[in-house]
Amino acid sequence: MGKKSKAQKPQEKETNGWDVLLRVVDLTYSLLNSGNIIGAILLGFIFWLLMVTFRMPEGDLSPFIHRILDILQHASTGNIILISALGVSLISNRLTYKTYKAEIKRLIELRYNLIHGLDNGSLKSIENHTSCDTDI
Repeated sequence: MGKKSKAQKPQEKETNGWDVLLRVVDLTYSLLNSGNIIGAILLGFIFWLLMVTFRMPEGDLSPFIHRILDILQHASTGNIILISALGVSLISNRLTYKTYKAEIKRLIELRYNLIHGLDNGSLKSIENHTSCDTDI
């Protein structure tokens, strides 16, 4: 009988810049789909900061970084960031509340019609069945 050959493992590709770019685009798409707009804004800010630092001459880089750190360490900058985050949060919560309130009102009306339709024998099919994509 012959020798058994060892199964060769497929060689893994090395990561290059395109793989990283695809991963960043994937991450950004996930952030936007999940509704995490703050994460997307932070990702955009980090990308902008990286682009500025890579393109800036080395002599100008140190004062630029010190200036950014001075701006972030100033007391009013933190307050502005916190007040802005609070405002975005309040607006987001208000929009969510309105959306859920309308949906709950629709479900209450639908439930009421179903319960009272059973009482008097006039049960009708639901016209707008939205729990799945199939027609019943």
